[in-house]
Amino acid sequence: ISQNVLFKIDSLKQEELLQFPKRPLLAAGEIISLNVGVWAFDRYVIDGHYAYISWKTMKNNLKKGFYLDNDNFSTNLFNHPYHGSLYHNAARSNGMNYWQSGLFAFGGSLMWELFMECELPSTNDLIMTTGGGMAVGEVLFRASDLVLDNRTRGNNRLGREALGFLLSPAR
Repeated sequence: ISQNVLFKIDSLKQEELLQFPKRPLLAAGEIISLNVGVWAFDRYVIDGHYAYISWKTMKNNLKKGFYLDNDNFSTNLFNHPYHGSLYHNAARSNGMNYWQSGLFAFGGSLMWELFMECELPSTNDLIMTTGGGMAVGEVLFRASDLVLDNRTRGNNRLGREALGFLLSPAR
């Protein structure tokens, strides 16, 4: 019985840590900023060919619509889900639940596919960024929740915050 009581106390502490005020506009702003930041890095630092966007490329993406691309394995099954996890966790850390955060992941991915690259938007990228982002994002969000503790101070707090950042940078 005492173990059961301790589990309930620990569960209450975890529930307390998971509650954030609902701020959908802040979450959307973080996702837009993330996309613009990644685009700027791709365009001006690594000089990615796909990052040369203009009003014309955006209009073309909207006009021609989605297709299936042939990105490599690591791009489709690692990079896209990880990027989607950043969208998902931007929403989770601003009070959205799992499914609401999935809509933010979809919106962030849709913004990227339509407006942030000159290549035609990809159906499989949209699916992997959204679905994979929800799965990876929730795991990383909950893992960071196990690490973060607002009651700690000093080096313990610093270490927890650093590990929490590594697990979920958007949080």
